[in-house]
Amino acid sequence: MVTSCESIKKILVDYVVELGSLEDTYITSRCNAKEYSFEEVP
Repeated sequence: MVTSCESIKKILVDYVVELGSLEDTYITSRCNAKEYSFEEVP
């Protein structure tokens, strides 16, 4: 155990959950192919 201070534990848990959510969003956005219109293609 790194710390026994409950307030620090709560902050770290909240941070890890938020970081995990952002990571999942990033991975999902990279995996979903975007459909381009004819005008967008160079």
